[in-house]
Amino acid sequence: MKYFLFAIIFFGLPHAQWIPRKLGIQPDNIPLGTVNILLIIALFLWLTNRTKGVRLSNPFKSVLIFLLIVLLGVGVAYFLPFDDNFTITLTHAKGELSLLFLYFLPISIVKNKKEFTIFFIICLIVHVLIGLEVVRSGVLSGSSFHDGKRGSGPFGLGWGWQGADIAASYLAQMLMFFFVYCIAEKQKIWIRGITALGLVVLISGLFATYGRGAILSALLGATIVLICRRSRFKYLFLTLILLIFLSSFIPKSIVQRFSEIESASGELDESTLGRFSYYEDAFTIIKDHPFFGVGTGQVRAAMKKYYGHYVDPHNGFLYIACESGILGLIIFLWMLFELLSESLKMYHNETLGFMYRNYALSIFGVIIVLIFCNMFYSNFFKERVLGTLILHFGMLAFIKASIENNTAVGKS
Repeated sequence: MKYFLFAIIFFGLPHAQWIPRKLGIQPDNIPLGTVNILLIIALFLWLTNRTKGVRLSNPFKSVLIFLLIVLLGVGVAYFLPFDDNFTITLTHAKGELSLLFLYFLPISIVKNKKEFTIFFIICLIVHVLIGLEVVRSGVLSGSSFHDGKRGSGPFGLGWGWQGADIAASYLAQMLMFFFVYCIAEKQKIWIRGITALGLVVLISGLFATYGRGAILSALLGATIVLICRRSRFKYLFLTLILLIFLSSFIPKSIVQRFSEIESASGELDESTLGRFSYYEDAFTIIKDHPFFGVGTGQVRAAMKKYYGHYVDPHNGFLYIACESGILGLIIFLWMLFELLSESLKMYHNETLGFMYRNYALSIFGVIIVLIFCNMFYSNFFKERVLGTLILHFGMLAFIKASIENNTAVGKS
């Protein structure tokens, strides 16, 4: 039963807009909202399947810091409003607190490595399904690029053309799981084959989005993962050969998508110029509100004041600095560093089994891609994307708790 409920939650988060629309229902007409219904299911799963298994030894310091940042952001938004809609602030705060709950969900319901493996397989299946949806909704052939040809899968129904960028970031991050297990040493041939097929699906979906930043981020993430492996040079060399071979099969429309960053006259394209303008206004906001930012949920309203339109900075780190100030950005960077350090430490822990070590390396790659993707997008605050990612981080926390409780030793 708990596997079924977890599958509903993991599948439902990125499909929160897609499911009701496919059923002919407007998402706004659903009582409570799809995401809130999924959170209620998660709460039911937590209440009915709590185990007495592994627990983190001391999570309270991090939780307290997180809660203080959320409360501070709400307070700043209340006393420094950029518009009259405080509901947006409360909605954002609810989403951030929900992410904290989702982070601790896997630790509460997973008992052992066998259950961990089943939950992970569910995650991989959902990622492949989303990759197939993006491929189906996109067009890889064609002689020229335009927004109508970009694949967006389940994200396009809720975020319009921006859904393609969201889908690109999602696929770039999640394909790290398939990449790591595909190249893992001493891997069973059938597992290597299945993960290779999944990798092909997600790469095809990534190409279908035409997401330049996400494609580059995935390449950088894969390269850094290979460098961190013990046999890094062998796999790095083979990967470079494979990339050179596969480059001849990349559709011309995707090549054009990269080449049109600069026109024949040497001018940058409209998308790139727009990003520079957003960055400039974001830096102005940070300069005017350096310590605590503009408050939770007020970045788009603040950008309207400076830029004239409700937009985001198109950079996740600038978004956080605008919303939470330099203090919030420093804390967030510290959290990312802790995740990177902990995941790499787990990968190099020889006492851990094959599953746990490669999962930790996958998370390391995911975070690297996440960092690069957020140089071009602002996906840290998309709960339908970040919720899925937080569940993965929660599974990493389960591994850490297993180490602390001496239950993570093994070869499998």
